[in-house]
Amino acid sequence: MKTSIRRLTLRAVALGVAALALTVGGATAGLDATSEDGVIKACRHKSGFLLLPSAGKACKRSEQALSWNVAGPAGPAGADGRDGTDGRDGAPG
Repeated sequence: MKTSIRRLTLRAVALGVAALALTVGGATAGLDATSEDGVIKACRHKSGFLLLPSAGKACKRSEQALSWNVAGPAGPAGADGRDGTDGRDGAPG
């Protein structure tokens, strides 16, 4: 019984590490897809998946080229909030 629990625990840890590695790898690839002008370029496959082309590569003819900005223009500043109440005094030191 203990052996099967230990084996399941090791598998769960291995799957967690693999998922973390894929997430970090995907985030790194997303950062690599951003060019100097702050635009992300991707290719939409027929299946709906987004693919990030390597630097200097273009999308295939069967794929749709997509691009979007990392950040849009700043909006107008909002109104100042009202002042809050003073906090309680702390214990004497």
